Amino acid sequence: MLRHFSIQRKLLFPIVFGLSIVLLCIGFLGVTFLHHLVQRHVEAEAMALIRQNATEITDFFVERSRVVQTFFHNPFFLDFFSRYAERGKPIQNSSEYQKVVEYFREILKADSTIESIFFATEATGEYFDEEGRYENPTYSAKTRAWWKNTLAQGRLYCARPDFDYADSTISSSMEMPIFFNGRFLGIGGIDILITTIGEQIQNMQYKGHGQAFLVDDQGHLIFFPGIPVEKSIQMPISALDEKSRGGAGFKELASEMQNKQEGMKEVQWKGETHEVLYSSISSDIPFIHWKLGILVPEHVISGPVKKVTILSIFTGLLALLSMLVLMGFIITRTVRPLDALANRLDTMANREADLTEELPVETEDVIGRTAGNFNQLIGRIRGILIRVVAYSRDLVERVGHLHQQSESIAEEAKGMAEQAKLVAGASAQIMKSVEKIGQSMGEVDLISKKLNEASIQGESLVGEQNQRMKALSQQVETMAKAKEHFKSISEEVAHAVEIIEDVSEQIRLLAINASIETVRAGKSGTAFSAVVEEIRRLSEHTAEVDQKIAKVIQRFQKELDTFFGEIESMRNRILSEFEFSEAVHSVFETALETVDTTVKVIGDIQTQTQEQATALEGIDKSLQDISKATQKIANGVHASFAELTEINKNMIELHQAVGTFKVE
Repeated sequence: MLRHFSIQRKLLFPIVFGLSIVLLCIGFLGVTFLHHLVQRHVEAEAMALIRQNATEITDFFVERSRVVQTFFHNPFFLDFFSRYAERGKPIQNSSEYQKVVEYFREILKADSTIESIFFATEATGEYFDEEGRYENPTYSAKTRAWWKNTLAQGRLYCARPDFDYADSTISSSMEMPIFFNGRFLGIGGIDILITTIGEQIQNMQYKGHGQAFLVDDQGHLIFFPGIPVEKSIQMPISALDEKSRGGAGFKELASEMQNKQEGMKEVQWKGETHEVLYSSISSDIPFIHWKLGILVPEHVISGPVKKVTILSIFTGLLALLSMLVLMGFIITRTVRPLDALANRLDTMANREADLTEELPVETEDVIGRTAGNFNQLIGRIRGILIRVVAYSRDLVERVGHLHQQSESIAEEAKGMAEQAKLVAGASAQIMKSVEKIGQSMGEVDLISKKLNEASIQGESLVGEQNQRMKALSQQVETMAKAKEHFKSISEEVAHAVEIIEDVSEQIRLLAINASIETVRAGKSGTAFSAVVEEIRRLSEHTAEVDQKIAKVIQRFQKELDTFFGEIESMRNRILSEFEFSEAVHSVFETALETVDTTVKVIGDIQTQTQEQATALEGIDKSLQDISKATQKIANGVHASFAELTEINKNMIELHQAVGTFKVE
């Protein structure tokens, strides 16, 4: 909306509008604060009036309570009634009784508001006042309601007021139980005329308006404007809500008075809105909790507040209007030259693109300095545009050359990409060949490893055979050594056989001799001939055994010679086989060393082949990357070529656009 306005209006409208909003908010807050401040002041002033009168009424009852406490604590009074215990006892001529009655009358003379002073005894139930003893045989104070109420209170308290129809006065009793040395004597009290309080309440007004009223602790009216005392004294305040009286809100007021010491409440009375302000008439001695209130027309409370509020609003609006007029005048005088400058700039910008024309500088204020600075700015822009024109021409030529070079680079990049693809293909074939070689070397390596394992196993078997041959050779050596031992044993056996042969021969000779001796002995040698015969048989048998042993020994020696001959032959063959095994073992060791060397060489070749394959893979990947990079370069060159074409087009358009400005 402000787009087509002048600078003056663009500045004036937002500032005035924003300032108006701010001032209105401040004014609203100020008026609201002032409204509440005045309202609190008025309410506080009215409440102060209520408190003052409530305090005066409270003091009135407190002063009378001192009379009660002083009178009924008199030692003479207490002593007299502590001894009085016979109902109807003749006491008219008793000086003490007359003194007590006179004491009652003196209290009445001292205070005109005290209507009566009385005492009822616990011992007899009789009633005494300033007139003396109440002479009625059937009367007993202990049956009266006020007696029971006072005992229930158990302290000095102010009873509900009563209306005396005889003299049209209102009085309230102040009563308390009387004790002496811990003994309950009776109940004493005074009747107070509160007509003066009613007069004070009738005269109480706030700024010439309002009507005061008094309510007891049970919510019953004592005094209320417009209602006769004889009617109001028994009426609860909530009864004022009757339509015939034009009242409303008194029931809520009664409930609030029971719960709060003081406050303010709006009610309707006689069809008009009133504000009720109330405060407590409260004391512990005597115990009293009444409420004093005043019924004030609502306009009396709100009138000053409304006047101050209206005056504040009028003053604020007048101040706002004055400030807006002043701000408009200042902004108009300040911004008017800027409107003229804006019109000149609009002409220069939209109608003629002539940068050689400058704005006229007519003043030396901020506006004039602004025009001069703008002329300097236009001069700098003109110089920049002159250089831009020259640079654009040169750039167009250079872009043309660059365009041609990019075409050549693109063709070369394309050729490089094709060559890179060919090299990558050859590299792939070489890599496949290397992979095949690697696979073959792997198979050779596997065979070499198996051969190495077989050589190791053969070497192990040959070594084991050598060990066995050595053990067998050692056994043969042992058997060869045993040959000599057997030979020695056979010789010893042969020697034993020879000895046996000698023994046998000796036995044979002995047998022959014995035979001869037997023959010589004749008959006496007959018994010995049997022994000789046995010796002869033994000799023969021994000879036979000896021959057999000799034959066995000869055969054994012969077999033993044959056996040891074969053992010797076997030993020679074993030695020959052992030498052959040693030669085979040496050959296996040489072969194993050769196989180990071959396996190592094959492993190195396989490792180098794998490294070559890895290197070829890297070369192939690099060639592929080079091919991709070359392709990207070619694509980039083509893209640059397209961009250079677009730049060339833009530079031509820029040159044409710059040419529209008149800079020289």
